[in-house]
Amino acid sequence: MKIIPLLLVLFPLAGNAAAVRHQLNASINPAQGSLAAADTLTFQAPSAEFVFTLHKGLNPAVKQPGAALEEIDAAAAARYGINGATSAVLSAYRVKLAKPARTFTLEYSGVIAHPPAEQAQEYARSFSETP
Repeated sequence: MKIIPLLLVLFPLAGNAAAVRHQLNASINPAQGSLAAADTLTFQAPSAEFVFTLHKGLNPAVKQPGAALEEIDAAAAARYGINGATSAVLSAYRVKLAKPARTFTLEYSGVIAHPPAEQAQEYARSFSETP
């Protein structure tokens, strides 16, 4: 199994145009289809609440004293700009910190398995789809 440190700069949900810095340490096991990660997120401004999505079955946990993590339903996720069409493979979560902070660490692990499936024929200028 290899340990792969990654640094990503991504954009958070709609309504908050600031960039998010991810310090991601991930362990990937292709033979088992498993992933284990510790992601330290850093934001430009402190906040006490964060919303994100992860692949179903990745079992997230927040490693910060006083933090609460809850899975939110599709209606609640839609209020944060999360498209419900992805709910077949993604789960939405809300992190509430005890006090506003610019950084916290999220750990998650699990198996991601999508066996090959037959897809409809694609035609010129069509869009490919993935699960």
